[in-house]
Amino acid sequence: MAFMKQLQGLLLFIPGTIWGVSYIVVELLLPILPPFTLTLYRTIISTIMLYAMLRMVGGSLPKTIKGWGPFVLLSLLNQSTPFALSTWGQLELEGGLTAILQSTAPLFTVLLAAWLTTDDKLTASKLCGVLVGLVGVIVLIGPSVLLGLTDNLLSQLAVISAAILYGFGAIYLRHVFKTQPTHFTPWQLRLRIVTAQFIAAAVTLVPFSLWFDSPWQLTVTPTAFVYLLFLGIGMTLLATFLYYYLVETLGATRASATMYLIPIAGVLAGVVVLGEALTANIIAALVLILIGVVLVNHKPKTPVLKESYPSV
Repeated sequence: MAFMKQLQGLLLFIPGTIWGVSYIVVELLLPILPPFTLTLYRTIISTIMLYAMLRMVGGSLPKTIKGWGPFVLLSLLNQSTPFALSTWGQLELEGGLTAILQSTAPLFTVLLAAWLTTDDKLTASKLCGVLVGLVGVIVLIGPSVLLGLTDNLLSQLAVISAAILYGFGAIYLRHVFKTQPTHFTPWQLRLRIVTAQFIAAAVTLVPFSLWFDSPWQLTVTPTAFVYLLFLGIGMTLLATFLYYYLVETLGATRASATMYLIPIAGVLAGVVVLGEALTANIIAALVLILIGVVLVNHKPKTPVLKESYPSV
């Protein structure tokens, strides 16, 4: 049991790192494919692989419209809607400010979990961990970008709304796990949930792609196809599946701490792949973010503020 807890703690660092590195690949793809179509294509690739894996382990998808309902909602909370909001917001915002606003997702997850759940309450260590991690992100990006917070209010609200949706999505994911049929094995259950969400996400992304990108006019080059395979299989598939496992086993609050690693992993990948400079604030941010992850995952004996939030 102790070994599994330690292993889960180590696994916590993987999804955020993978998602952070994926920004480099996305940066290489964006001159070829616009954002909605890029996301749709990588989602389709991931969906094909997930469905094949689901069939290999003898799992199944929902067979009724009612059964698909939770997965449509999950895809809207975790993928389609927040992506559309953050992409629209970034049309007016600098990347640094967008990254800071997006990285508030774990903070919202902690607060929402304290309000909406009975087993993931707010503690002093969680709150401190979230705040320390957020300070690390600000140190990484640079506090000077915060000077633009009074401009482009609607764009900023769109990105913050996306972060809030990710918080709801992490909490709702645990609910989906608990409401599935009980005859599935753990692997069948995890693959069922991830596959169904990706199918729903692909369907909900189609209108965005058709409306904004005119995909029938685009050409996917062989290089772009290789990048898409790398994103769809290596990045989206592995990171998402592992994140869902962590939400199931650690809870929404602790699993969401992995999101703090996204900006630091992206910056470090830029240093390695694109030859960008490794500065003192990057090193300081890494230390702060790692401390934040440790604090969020610390379990004190007595939760605080437990009685201040209703549960469902």
